Amino acid sequence: MGYLFACSGYVIPLLNYGPRNSKERYFWSGAYNFTDEFAATLIIVGLLFIGFSRLKNENELTQRLRLNGLYWSILINCGLIIGCWIIQGLGALFKVPVIKQNESLIDGIIVYDFFIPLFIFVVRFYYLLYRSKKDKASKSLYFLPYKPYNLIGKVVSAPYIIIALAALVSAITSIKYFVGVDINAVIFIGFPPVLFIWIWSKEKNENELVGQIRLKAMQTAIYINYLLFLIATWLIYGIDYWLVTFTGLISIPIIFILIFYFQLYQLRKTHNAIVAPNL
Repeated sequence: MGYLFACSGYVIPLLNYGPRNSKERYFWSGAYNFTDEFAATLIIVGLLFIGFSRLKNENELTQRLRLNGLYWSILINCGLIIGCWIIQGLGALFKVPVIKQNESLIDGIIVYDFFIPLFIFVVRFYYLLYRSKKDKASKSLYFLPYKPYNLIGKVVSAPYIIIALAALVSAITSIKYFVGVDINAVIFIGFPPVLFIWIWSKEKNENELVGQIRLKAMQTAIYINYLLFLIATWLIYGIDYWLVTFTGLISIPIIFILIFYFQLYQLRKTHNAIVAPNL
């Protein structure tokens, strides 16, 4: 349905509401149709059902495999985004004709980034499920060492957070440039690699419990991220929706980090409350 809408201009008559003013950004202002929104919703909801619905023989192993596949898909997707930025950057720097001719393909990967993690997750999960039936072993995730990667991720993220706040002010005040630099370009090109390093590195006291919190936090981040995306898909149009799409490149890692460290804080707080009275 999405392909027919994008390439053939197909519109579901029931969802067609006629022409829309280009200045209007919200669906209650008279959006012309909801065909693409409907298609995107079906894709996301369908993939979420496939990936997160219980199996016939659901057990602790399948839950671990599901969370493993989910976390793995986010990491691979981050790497894919970084690869796209590198290809585009090198193509522009060295003026490579082949890369310039395929810019639409690279842009397409970025635009459809909201769907890619779920596709990777479903494929990875069922692959792990198939492997587990043969060798009865679940592959553990590989994480970068705490030093120096975790510290690098945290330290380098600080200025990006400041820049992101500046970008928010820029969007509200319609100021596109800050100190002669395109803020949005700085965020969306530089922030994903930093977040990639941060979420893929171990904590100082990494153990099995922390690993479980890490994986469950990623699952919660997926739920929140796609709920917000579906809301934005139905409510926002034009250049604002383009900004939402690019924000999706960094939204899952950011939501994950907030949930993960909040749960770690609760774990330490509970631990201290149990240990302190016995000291």
